[in-house]
Amino acid sequence: AERYLHTDFFYSNYYPFTTLLEINFYAILSLKILDKLNQIDKSALINFIWSCYNPDSSGFIGQTYSPNLHPRFRTSTSDNTYYAILALNALGEDWSGHTSEILDIVYFIKNLMITDDQDKYFGGFLNDENKTIFDSIGMVDPNLLSAYFCIKSLDMLGYIESFSHTDFHQFLAKTYDDNVPYFIMSFSKAMYSNWSILVATALGLQLSELTSYSSVNWNGVVNFILDNRNSWGTWDASQDFEYHELIDTFQIIRALYEVGEITLLSSSERDQIVTTIDNYYHQYDNGYSLISKDYSSLRLVHTIVSAFQIYGKFADIGSFTQEIYDQVKSCYDYLELTDESIFAGCVNLIQPHQNILKAYGFRSRPIEFFSNLYHPQNNEIGQIYSHKTLYYALDTLYKLGKLDDFKNECNLNDLIDDIIDSQFLNASCVNYGGFLPNLLLKHFLNSEQQNIQVYLEYSYYVIKTLELLVNFLNLGQLNDLDFNKAALYSYVMNKINESSTTICLDLQYTKNSETILMNIYYAIYILEALNLFDLQKQKIKNFVLKNIDYTNLKSIYYSFKISEILDLDIEFDIDLTSSLVEMLYSDEFKEYYQSTDFNLINQDIFFWICDMAMKDDFEIECDYKSLIYLGGVNTITTSFSNMIFTKHDQNFEVYFETAKFGTLPLEKQYDSTYQLSFLVPEDPDYYPRVAGVLKIYHKTILLGEIPIYFETKYDFYKDGKVNEDDNIIYSEYNISYGFSSGNSPAPNTRVYAVFYENGSVYKIVNFTRKDFSEYSKFTLNYNNSEQYSYNITLVDGFHPEGLILNSSSSPTIDPNPDP
Repeated sequence: AERYLHTDFFYSNYYPFTTLLEINFYAILSLKILDKLNQIDKSALINFIWSCYNPDSSGFIGQTYSPNLHPRFRTSTSDNTYYAILALNALGEDWSGHTSEILDIVYFIKNLMITDDQDKYFGGFLNDENKTIFDSIGMVDPNLLSAYFCIKSLDMLGYIESFSHTDFHQFLAKTYDDNVPYFIMSFSKAMYSNWSILVATALGLQLSELTSYSSVNWNGVVNFILDNRNSWGTWDASQDFEYHELIDTFQIIRALYEVGEITLLSSSERDQIVTTIDNYYHQYDNGYSLISKDYSSLRLVHTIVSAFQIYGKFADIGSFTQEIYDQVKSCYDYLELTDESIFAGCVNLIQPHQNILKAYGFRSRPIEFFSNLYHPQNNEIGQIYSHKTLYYALDTLYKLGKLDDFKNECNLNDLIDDIIDSQFLNASCVNYGGFLPNLLLKHFLNSEQQNIQVYLEYSYYVIKTLELLVNFLNLGQLNDLDFNKAALYSYVMNKINESSTTICLDLQYTKNSETILMNIYYAIYILEALNLFDLQKQKIKNFVLKNIDYTNLKSIYYSFKISEILDLDIEFDIDLTSSLVEMLYSDEFKEYYQSTDFNLINQDIFFWICDMAMKDDFEIECDYKSLIYLGGVNTITTSFSNMIFTKHDQNFEVYFETAKFGTLPLEKQYDSTYQLSFLVPEDPDYYPRVAGVLKIYHKTILLGEIPIYFETKYDFYKDGKVNEDDNIIYSEYNISYGFSSGNSPAPNTRVYAVFYENGSVYKIVNFTRKDFSEYSKFTLNYNNSEQYSYNITLVDGFHPEGLILNSSSSPTIDPNPDP
């Protein structure tokens, strides 16, 4: 009823069956069936129903009457009148005090009958008196449904004989085909002849009984209804348009019950109907949905495919690729009237070869797929098909690798032209430069009405779709396409509201902060795509920091996207975000609520969470020894988290990657930390430091990395002497290295003496070496009768440039002299 109450007749549709009065009627009758009417204030409800009575035209409207309501809201209708009478009867209203109102209602209904015998609809009943300007029943009027509402209302009021049955029979006869036999909803050429034919036949049966229409094959009509149950055992509206809507089964069951033929359904057939309703329509809160569970939204399909791709699990849905492709294709239609290719927002909505969107689609107009453009309940815009649904479809096909297949169904170059043609270019209107939701509106709305339909969100999805197609078709760059980029830039910039400290957007339809953040991201994306972004980033950052709401995932996500696209480096509260994600997940639905008021499940959130999980930088904490002896063991212990990953219930791949060790994996511990212990060899290659990078992967996707380096050390021991006696030089050194395991000899060490004459090398003499368990002894006996100066030098892996052990003069090091 919220959608009904927010109807703006200037630019949006009126959807039947959901007025405030009718919603209350459904509740009243449900409580009556459950024998629970004693639990409500019946007198208050009676007063409410009567408050919907129109004292000027008689009959009932969909809400409390006021002369200040829009004229169409004030229009009495036969369906509201029918529901009002039924509700009042259910509540036990005493009609004896409403004699004048009864007569006025009867007069109102009788005036809905077409009495001009020159009119082709002669004998039929309209749903309201404003036939030419107001479609209050959602189908060609007059029809059998409006006739049922009128005649049944007269019957309940005791005035079934107050109109000419003979005249009505002329109308009824035109909807009846005795050859089959069946009824059609209306004989208008504007109707599909088989649209809602099964419901029409059930209504025709009721109307035949109510008005004693004898020219009907009663048994044949009943058998036609019973023989056309679907595979679930319930009824669709017709044999051709196989929509699984609860309203169709209800209206047929009601007809069979009211004409006394419900007993023809066997016990097993009744059980099958009950099982179907329970399996396909029953909801978690014991309510029932208008349509069955097989109508997934295109939004959900796109969310799942996108999430699996970004999460690196695309191979897991590989076997379902064809099935998903078929689902997306089931949303596709080509509208000959406007030469436009479109995607509906619901899978299985487009009936093969029927081009159903040019007819009627779902009779019950579920709010998921039919909207008055803007939903005040969830602060979202949406139509049954738009550039948004187009992007969902094409991007899904692209990610599936199926866009090549689809281009055999649809000329993608023509599709680009259609998208560009939907740009709104009336310079006298405030939304000049933006894009309409679809091209169809350009053909049926005037400029003023078109202007109201232009939202920034549609322009964003236009850019996303054009980028995708340009890339796929190798058409160069987005800016190579022929659309009015200056006008689009002007449209976006006109929505910018800049103060001395912040930049935000003015949205006509909402002041909701998370919706504004979303649209700021859309604006930034469009300007970046046009290569025309020149806004002050700090002001945008200031606005985000002031408005991010840690009780709402939409607010967090679009703040994250703004930070990402502009490199703002906003530090998000990891604890608040991760706890919110955990709090909002419904284990029952396997879906996420959007915020802590728990009143909306948003199908995009699954992708949002995967996107943040994969793209938000990890805060990585590492613990290891900063200094160790060679030959010792170092242990790296790491924990990491980002906005989403704080508890690592799943496995990541964590590696320590270094040129010296290669790639070493860390093992997951019970507390979700990862750990690696490794031995640093007693090798000079690992001195004086070990450097590498700790990297965190999910499958092949690098999620985060951090550099790691630590110092290494060893102890160097030398114990030696040099004796010169009678020009004989005797030198002895005990050399050892202290590692983690203890002292070690020096087998790879060279000690030598370099003798110099007048500053030039005269001779080089190597020491002899003898290795012991904990040291090596180096000795030299040399006759230095000329008393040359000398250096005694050690060269090893730790001292590749040489280490002077002793010198008879100012030392000169030659680390690699000839022997």
